[in-house]
Amino acid sequence: MRGSALPLKMIGGDVADTPFRRVRMSDDMWGRFGEAVANAEPELDRSKVLREFVRWYIGETDDLPRRPAPKNGDTDTR
Repeated sequence: MRGSALPLKMIGGDVADTPFRRVRMSDDMWGRFGEAVANAEPELDRSKVLREFVRWYIGETDDLPRRPAPKNGDTDTR
């Protein structure tokens, strides 16, 4: 599906058959990431957003995950 947006239902894929992966980051960053995901896409979770980002990073899609509006009121959500 290179170059095309994935429907939200496909972003997570079937993860039941995939191995668990560890990601290292501070508790503060992980918490803020969770809050940002909940604010941007309530039906998603951190894992699904990370997979969406990885798909963009490796070239499966040209669409980056949507980023929530910053708390300071700035509307730039690139």
